[in-house]
Amino acid sequence: MAINIAADFSQRFATQIIDADQRNQDLHVLLGARREGRSGLTSSLSLQTIASEEDRLSLEDDQSRISVLDIGETPKFRSEMFSDRRSDIRNSIDLLVQSQNLIYVLHPENRALVELDSFLNFAKEELSRNRITFVFNKMGNSTRHKGILRSLKNQISDQPLFVVPRDYALFDRAQARFATLGEVGARTSAKRAISQLSIYLVNSM
Repeated sequence: MAINIAADFSQRFATQIIDADQRNQDLHVLLGARREGRSGLTSSLSLQTIASEEDRLSLEDDQSRISVLDIGETPKFRSEMFSDRRSDIRNSIDLLVQSQNLIYVLHPENRALVELDSFLNFAKEELSRNRITFVFNKMGNSTRHKGILRSLKNQISDQPLFVVPRDYALFDRAQARFATLGEVGARTSAKRAISQLSIYLVNSM
């Protein structure tokens, strides 16, 4: 999701996508780039992997690009996270608090709504100053998926929600070619949904 949002941003602004997943840094694999440091992907899009403290410090010095950070799966949300001494958890929380816009991506899985409830409780206490947008990714037509979507809407009330339809063939094709959805399926409903999301985010900056 972060890759495709960043690619959409890069059509308007100089953008960098930052792999800040402390446990599974694999965006360079998906994009066919090197792991260390910054890799130029296009004239207006680059990938930065945080592989060292030097990489982290370089982010603070560079304010010339819009940054899209992928922090991966977050730990179970609880207030004690702010005092947790483990560096990966502290770093994830720091990135959450400092980000202008947060995007919570929910997949149609069994525990998704339970984890969402935990996040909402945490956000109410600790992220009241952050703008949060919700994305229901890979939404299918099954009764179960529709039920999850209804429950999701009830839980988040009037907070912004975007739905990206399921298209496994499209996602597989993009991954096989080290490409974004826009490069392999510019006219697909999944790409249109992500474009609508990125336009909303740009307007809320």
